[in-house]
Amino acid sequence: DDYKLMTGPMNRRSIAIRVSFAAKPNKSMQDALAKQLDGHPRKKRLVYVTAKNAAEGCIRDNAEKAIARTKSNEGDISVITGDSGLMEKIYDVNQFNSEGGSRVIVGTEACNCGVSSVLCNGAERVGMPRNL
Repeated sequence: DDYKLMTGPMNRRSIAIRVSFAAKPNKSMQDALAKQLDGHPRKKRLVYVTAKNAAEGCIRDNAEKAIARTKSNEGDISVITGDSGLMEKIYDVNQFNSEGGSRVIVGTEACNCGVSSVLCNGAERVGMPRNL
């Protein structure tokens, strides 16, 4: 009798999928990321990649370059891979969800852990998903 179900609005954001084929996919991702972050110092992005070494290497480096190209020139990058421990994932996701925390998460399949933020307005994917 004391139980009450409380729900809020169930508005969905629009979903758009854009597929790009590029001779230089890392540069294309950097350009897209810089464009999405520029002028929006609070906005955040996810970047998915198939390989751990790419997430920790060239993709992270390109995300740093993209942030450096924005007007605010500020923001941290978190990397979540299969080797990230549970506590590290929780910390990185909390930073991403907080105001002023990480602006970009670069992650592999290990990043499919329920990352959700009202400040995140999109995601990039570099390379084909393994299941296609």
